[in-house]
Amino acid sequence: MKYTIVFAVLLAVVLQEAYGASCPVSCKKYKASNCRYYYYYRWGYGYTRYYYCSSYRSYVGTCYTNCTHGGWSNWSDYELYEECPVMCGGSTGMAFKTRSCTNPAPRNGGRNCVGEDTQDQVIPCNTDACGARCPTDSVKYHAHPTVPHNYYQCDPGHKKAFLKNCTEGTVFNAERHTCVKANAQHGDCFHGQMAAHPTDCGKFLSCVHGQMNEMPCPSGLHYNRVTKTCDWQDKANCQLR
Repeated sequence: MKYTIVFAVLLAVVLQEAYGASCPVSCKKYKASNCRYYYYYRWGYGYTRYYYCSSYRSYVGTCYTNCTHGGWSNWSDYELYEECPVMCGGSTGMAFKTRSCTNPAPRNGGRNCVGEDTQDQVIPCNTDACGARCPTDSVKYHAHPTVPHNYYQCDPGHKKAFLKNCTEGTVFNAERHTCVKANAQHGDCFHGQMAAHPTDCGKFLSCVHGQMNEMPCPSGLHYNRVTKTCDWQDKANCQLR
């Protein structure tokens, strides 16, 4: 019983602190001036003294009003600052979580919350296994679901699909598994037509705006004439003419 009473008192103090606090505010007050004692005669009682002020002057003083001190909301879930560097297979990224001084919000001069409203932490991301999406014996590509100039590349042995970027002005072509010029149009050559580069195994030719243009393979890969994709060098078997 004793502990129940103590807990109830503590709870009341906490609630009073948050929701029923009294905060100082500036207000106009008045002070009496030209005050003095006056006397008058009452028959049978003699002289009687009384105090009288003939005027008042105003000044800015301190009053107290009901107020509410701020309280923190719950923390949000963690959110990555930048996209996870893999589509699957697991990696880590810097993330943040936030909270706000709204539970309750300060009111009528109540105190703001004390402490940070943001916290950072490195968290795991996209930890699901790639499985058949990334075979261990070949390079495979996946288009990014929302960003045209991004794509994912599966490297044999890693069992991960790494986030990659096309060069400026190009977008990923899911059918050709490579980057092509943005806004490519049909022209004199067949749209999407591809061919090996005559002097550089790390490049290939692609029909863009009716002309064959040089396009780079991702770093370390060669153009494969058979599959018409950028591939590992031992599989591409590039032979310059």
